[in-house]
Amino acid sequence: MTEGQPPTTHMSQEQIQQIIEKCKADIKRNPRNFAAHHDLGVAYMEVRQYDEAIKYLGAATQLDPRNPAAYYLLGIAYAESMEVDRAIEQWKHVLKLNPRHAPAHHFLGKVYALKGMLDAAAMHFRKSIEIQPEPRHPLAHIYLGEIYVAMGERDKAIEIWEEALRLEPDNGRLRANLAGAHLDSRDLTKAVSEGLTALKYGHETSAVHYNLGLSYMAAGHLDDALKHLERAHELEPEDPRTLVNLGEAYALQKQPERAMQSWQKALELDPGHLDAIFDIGVAKVQEGDLDGAVAQWEQALTVDPNYLRALVNLGAVDTMRGKLDSALARWQRVAELDPANPDIHLQLGGLRMTRGELREATAHAEEAARLDSKTGRPHLLLGAIRLRSGDYAGATAAWLEAHKLDPNFALTDAGFIRQALQEDELTKLSDHARRTRDRAAQQAVASVTSIRKLGKEEGKR
Repeated sequence: MTEGQPPTTHMSQEQIQQIIEKCKADIKRNPRNFAAHHDLGVAYMEVRQYDEAIKYLGAATQLDPRNPAAYYLLGIAYAESMEVDRAIEQWKHVLKLNPRHAPAHHFLGKVYALKGMLDAAAMHFRKSIEIQPEPRHPLAHIYLGEIYVAMGERDKAIEIWEEALRLEPDNGRLRANLAGAHLDSRDLTKAVSEGLTALKYGHETSAVHYNLGLSYMAAGHLDDALKHLERAHELEPEDPRTLVNLGEAYALQKQPERAMQSWQKALELDPGHLDAIFDIGVAKVQEGDLDGAVAQWEQALTVDPNYLRALVNLGAVDTMRGKLDSALARWQRVAELDPANPDIHLQLGGLRMTRGELREATAHAEEAARLDSKTGRPHLLLGAIRLRSGDYAGATAAWLEAHKLDPNFALTDAGFIRQALQEDELTKLSDHARRTRDRAAQQAVASVTSIRKLGKEEGKR
């Protein structure tokens, strides 16, 4: 057996039993026979008698403390017996004897990953790859990429998996992993390509079809999305996540009854599945049952009070219904959960402006502008707030900034414009401009008139 490799043979049970009997006879003749203890431990590992394997491999380490092979295999025997910490001790000892023992680094990476010690796991997998950059099977590359994904470093995962493809281009697991990573990065073309290649190389799993379904659905290819999501469901019928997305694909294909059946089946499997509850609420909105939708989203919050999708929709409904106190409480909770989202600050800014809380509204508009420096909408809101506070020069400056960032902002934000720049505000501003001949106010009147005119034209389209 090659040093550093776990025992794998194609011997029959009878042949293994013969080895066990021979090794025992050798040990009886010479109790200090290292090879007999070592091979007897290996034979017991082959028949999954790990307690016996540990006994004889442990004795082998005492007979030859400088031999890393016995420590390495002893670590595997402990790991198979679920004694992970003792396995770690053996593999660490291997590395004391031979710091370039790639398999020991590999197995330490695996057990550290299982223990949730991702940095340590990544370090050992990297070391294994550094020592053995072109193994027969790039398992260390696969595991290292999966750890990078768990650590939120998707680009590193893609890089290491693409490096592994050079070693084994027909590895379906690698292709499947890359498909998932490209889906997460919204590179739908690569996600589909890698997913189909994974299937081509025989790696057909529910996860591969699931990711293909999501990729096709995001790209608007609903027939293909349904085909793969239905196959994912066939392969793993008890997965509620697949059923939820299958329902969403049916809904997009205008098959509301099948969509509802999928979501209800998901809830039978997992009564607290938040996305299923939420999607049924969305379906009720489409049926014209807003109260029913609200009930669904409220139910979602009983499962998870911090479920963002439900909080956002309930905040929007409360705003629409004029329940400003309730809306404010919901949007504030959303901002606490997602503080770096400029759209949330825009919602809060608009709501505060409606309530007449202009200082707070300004703070939210400025925060939205800080978080999103590429679009004009935060400056549009800021101009509306300044207009209401009588700062006509400031309002005009904000709208000029919005125009500079997006010359078509008056068209793209028509709905917001109609809401924010109310008729009575324009009347008050015009009266002030006439009475005082305030140049800034006159500029603001011209700006508002132009913005509202464009907004109304867009609203008719």
